Amino acid sequence: MTDFGLSKQGISYSNMTKSFCGSYAYLAPEMVKKVGHGKAVDWYLLGVLLFEMLVGIPPFYDNDREILFNNIKH
Repeated sequence: MTDFGLSKQGISYSNMTKSFCGSYAYLAPEMVKKVGHGKAVDWYLLGVLLFEMLVGIPPFYDNDREILFNNIKH
């Protein structure tokens, strides 16, 4: 697994980023809400990956992007 050079240095609990990149179905709620996020989103994304490997589709998935974002946020 790789992030293809999108990683950032110096991200901690007090120093957050507001990057918005990646496939829509894999975005963490913090990223969708654009409130800033830290390293915790990496654990969320690992969970999404494991879920998809077990079930066959990402959690909260919908073909409509707006519904998908709403599902992720709530």
